[in-house]
Amino acid sequence: MLAAIGVIIIAKQAHAVFGVAPTATTPFGLYLELPHTIANMNPAIFLVGAVSLVILFGWPKIKQPLIKKIPAPLVVLLVSVPLGMALGIGGGADAHYAFMGHDYTFAPRHLVTINGSLRDAITFPDFSALAGGTSIRYIVMFTLVGSIESLLSAKAIEQLDPLRRPTDLNRDLLGVGIGNALCGLLGGLPMIAEIVRSSANLNNGAQTRMANFFHGCFLLAFVMIAPSLIHLIPSAALAAMLCYTGTRLASPAEFAKTYKIGSEQLVIFLITIAGCVGEDLLVGVAMGIVAKLVIHVINGAPIGSIFSARPDVKVEGETATITLHGAAVFSNYLGIKAKIEAQTAKHVVVDVSDCRLVDHTVMEHIHELEKAFQAESRTLAMRGLDAHKGLSDHPMAARKKTLAAQASA
Repeated sequence: MLAAIGVIIIAKQAHAVFGVAPTATTPFGLYLELPHTIANMNPAIFLVGAVSLVILFGWPKIKQPLIKKIPAPLVVLLVSVPLGMALGIGGGADAHYAFMGHDYTFAPRHLVTINGSLRDAITFPDFSALAGGTSIRYIVMFTLVGSIESLLSAKAIEQLDPLRRPTDLNRDLLGVGIGNALCGLLGGLPMIAEIVRSSANLNNGAQTRMANFFHGCFLLAFVMIAPSLIHLIPSAALAAMLCYTGTRLASPAEFAKTYKIGSEQLVIFLITIAGCVGEDLLVGVAMGIVAKLVIHVINGAPIGSIFSARPDVKVEGETATITLHGAAVFSNYLGIKAKIEAQTAKHVVVDVSDCRLVDHTVMEHIHELEKAFQAESRTLAMRGLDAHKGLSDHPMAARKKTLAAQASA
């Protein structure tokens, strides 16, 4: 999902880097229109965008620690604003220039524009249609879509967090619900957890949720106090920042990393991206889930154990053994996790010798639980993987029971 968001961001913002307004509306259409955009670029706008991209991609390569403390996006603004003014980008809608025999103009969209004021934007709700079918349909739709995408974003940020800290998802949903209720009362649009801002914060050293809070406060302050200052920012510079963030999310290294875990993981990865880009995030994630379930069945997972590994628990002294049956996969992992966390014994063993398939998700999450057990001076271990063959050489790759082991069983 993160990679798909990166692909979508690049598709939407790349045209602004070249100073061209695309006609396509879908991500696929936007990519197909790129050759036309490049051929009809506005050179002055592209100069600002290109310089911004060079700064963003080159800044992490600087070794000097004091210089690296300055955020690259701030450097982009310090360079792009005076550069845009020098090129005359803020010279008004009629500003134009000639370059290599062609005449180019500057449009208002070439600068970041804030229309109206916050005071004018505040409107109070009208509850007269609250009980109508259309109103209820949109309330349910916004609730489900906002909640699911916020939860997916929160779990995605867990994967980006260097410390791999777990998210309190109940608290996250409560915050989104309160925020959307207040926004609605003031005439605002529904919101979800913002993956782009969160990933940008992490890339710049953010450690806690307060980074997003202050990020929002600073944006609000600038919109209220200095809208004219915001209007000096070239749109190409802002688009370059977003393209850089999209490249980080959809880095080629992520594709290579996924392939190393297993070729089946890359297939799921690509199907999810295609669904997210071609339709929307929820459809893409659903397609990825279905693809994974199909691949699990092909790899021998019994259909009856897809949603339950039927864990049996046996406690002997300080050791609790949890025996799983059929398959240990992502769709039944919550039940496995609940059984593991319910044990109070000092040593917990997860026996998968009776499982035909142990997928990457279970391997990875149990590995994370091992660390949590170690922090409590306890142990968690998996047993029975000797009869399984990894789908790749990666230590967290899915494990499939060999035919010889199944025959002997």
